[in-house]
Amino acid sequence: MRMTRLAGVKTKLSYYKSRMLAMARLTDNMDVAYKKFIPIDPTATGYDKTLHELREKAWSYLILSLDGPPLELVRVVPLEDPHAAWNLLVQKYEPTDVEAAAAILQDMDNCELEDIYGDPTPWVTQLQTLNSRLTPMGGNYVWSDIQIIALILNKLPRDLYDGFIMTINAMGYS
Repeated sequence: MRMTRLAGVKTKLSYYKSRMLAMARLTDNMDVAYKKFIPIDPTATGYDKTLHELREKAWSYLILSLDGPPLELVRVVPLEDPHAAWNLLVQKYEPTDVEAAAAILQDMDNCELEDIYGDPTPWVTQLQTLNSRLTPMGGNYVWSDIQIIALILNKLPRDLYDGFIMTINAMGYS
């Protein structure tokens, strides 16, 4: 399995987050170590040796998957706590401000169909992925399906897709 890496770009955290949690879930349900605090003291209430081992694994994987500023940010987390480190990364890098939303919206506007004669599926998927990165910012930024369809229709080359565009318009999607 290829390791997902985070180097500190705000608009990329959602991709990293979904891949990292999926990988962790596949690795002995290690994702639990990112989602809740796991005690490390064997005498503490709620201590579980198996969970403690998952915590250590989760910390190691997290450190190996980070570079630059994100790595420096979590290296100072006390007790090598993957839960605290994960929350710190999300707090720091999850796009939640107008500036990040504007950058994603600009990426959507600049996203163009590269091969007008090829399959448009990768392009549509890229637009949907960009839109999904707006989700953590709340409902005000996420585009509806109708808005995405309208964007796609407006960006398609009219001379090649005119019949398709007319059909979609007739169905009431624009």
